[in-house]
Formats: sequence, C-alpha cells, structure tokens
Amino acid sequence: MNKKVQGTHKMNNRRRTVIGVLIVLFALAIVARGPIRDAVYSGAVTSVTLTTTATVTSIAPTINSTATTTSIDLAAGPDQTTAWCNVTIHDDNGNSDIHNVNATLYYNGTTLVGADDTNLRYVNYTCHPGSAADNGSGVWRAYNCSFTLNYCAHVAKSTDGGGWVCSVFVNDTSGGRNSSNITNIAVNTLVAINTNQSTVAYGSVAPGGTSGGVEITITNWGNVVMDLAHAGTNMTNQSEISGGQAGFLPNPDGQINVSQQNYSTESAFTAASAMKIPNGSITNATYNLPNATACVGSAASQAGQNRSAWYRLNVVPGQAPSTYQGYIILTASDGT
Repeated sequence: MNKKVQGTHKMNNRRRTVIGVLIVLFALAIVARGPIRDAVYSGAVTSVTLTTTATVTSIAPTINSTATTTSIDLAAGPDQTTAWCNVTIHDDNGNSDIHNVNATLYYNGTTLVGADDTNLRYVNYTCHPGSAADNGSGVWRAYNCSFTLNYCAHVAKSTDGGGWVCSVFVNDTSGGRNSSNITNIAVNTLVAINTNQSTVAYGSVAPGGTSGGVEITITNWGNVVMDLAHAGTNMTNQSEISGGQAGFLPNPDGQINVSQQNYSTESAFTAASAMKIPNGSITNATYNLPNATACVGSAASQAGQNRSAWYRLNVVPGQAPSTYQGYIILTASDGT
C-alpha cells in the first residue's frame, strides 16, 4: 500500500473518532436534561391594556369682531375722558386658553410701540374679560379695552390722515398670538379756558385816579393753540339791599363805562400791550396760547399753557361814590 492510501485511512479514522465522541456527549446531555417538554409562553393573561397617546395642536386665537368709540369728545382739563375698544376673541382650544388681551390707542402720527404718552399714546396692558357666556362650545369671549384720556390728547382732524388707531393683541397659553387694528378714530378739537380767580377786584379808587394792575392767570385747558377774545359790560352803581340781605340791586343813577377798564399782556400797561375792553367783543387773533403736550394731575403741568393778564380801572372825575359791579367775558377760540 502506498503512502497516499495510508494517509487517507488515517484521516478517516480520526473523523470516525471525533463523530463518535460527539454522539456520546449529545447522549449524555439528553440524559442530564431529562424528558423534553412542550414550550409555554409565560406572559399570557386574560386581558391586555394598551396605552394611547396623541397631541392636540395649539391654534392661535383670532379676533372676530371689534367695536370702538369712533369719535371722542374730551373733557376740559384737568378732567379726563374714557374711550374704549371692544373685541370678541375666538380660540379653538377653548376660551380658557386665552392668556392675555392688551391694546394700545395711539395717534397715527406716532409709533405703536413706546411709553405711555398723554398726548400721543395710551396703553391698556390687561383688557377686562366679559362674561363667560359663549356660543355653545366655549371657544369665544368678549373683552373690553378702556383708556382714560387726558384733555391734551392730540386732536385728530381729517387732514391728519386717519386719526387715532386702536391696536388689540391677544396671546394664548401656548404663545399663539394675533392682532387687529381699528382705524380712523377721531379725537375732536377741545377749546377750553380757565382762570385762577373769578373776580377782578380793583379795590378803592378815587375819582380821576387809576387802580393798580390786577393779575389774572389764564390757562389753556384744551388740546389746540388758543386765541382769546375780550368783552365786557358797564359797571353799574350798586345799592345794598336794606335789612342787611346779601346781594346788590342795580341803581341806574350811575355807571362806569366798560371802556374805562384796560387789559394788558404786560404789567407795565405799555401802549403796545394795553387795550380798552369794549362793550362788544374784540379778539386777539395772535394770542396763541399753547396747549399742553403733557398733562397729568389737576394743575397745568406746562408753564407754556399759562399766561398772565393784567387789568386796571380808570375812574373819571365826578364819579359818584358807590360800589360798582360789572363783568369781563373771556372767550377762547381755536388758534390753529
């Protein structure tokens, strides 16, 4: 037998030996394990609970309807006037999702964003919600945005190109946001005047003499530049009512003509500044007393809207001794 054949026999013998060993080991493993049983799924139960998940999307609220004070008549200073913008907010996530509603009322000649300004801009940071009434599904609510306007709010004429604007903003709890503008809101011209006292007391004046100047402070309580007209009545001789009752009765026996009273814009009563007060009315069309551009509180907040006027009385010789009383009428007009 050649060497090649002998090698083949040896290899086959080794294979038989390895296979035999494996068979023995497999048999021993079966004996050690015991009899084979059917497999059982240990997680089997009579019911199963499945977890469900979903995400409801947030939809930004919308402003469905608006209403406003379209024409605002201001109260004379220092009083204030309330204006409002009313809106209806719709939110598909429910009206409880509405987080904040705020509004800005501003003159269209300025910017929306900025600090509160009594002349140009008013901000309501938290508009007041109406009742919880809804349309049956709880998705809308009314809000009132009110503003307290001062007397110096900028007048909005037709030439101003749109007047005032009310911008309303709504935010929901998820950060959704929407807005709406109400335009062409008019703030009407306010012409108003006041003085620091109601009586010009000349005191005692001898016939042929002249009183000292009595200073009166005139204030522009409106929202436009003011011109001023003077008118007056004769000062009539007064006789006290007998019995000590208060008041006076006219006595036609004597009068002081109104033209004997003088008005001046200067305490010195120069020829250029002084004028006689007429029986009729005379207007100083160049008086031009400025209106306030910032108005807070009960006092005129800007010196420019106050101006002094001086009055004095000339008593002619032969004037009967008595107490005399008359009236000076100051009338303001739009000086723009």
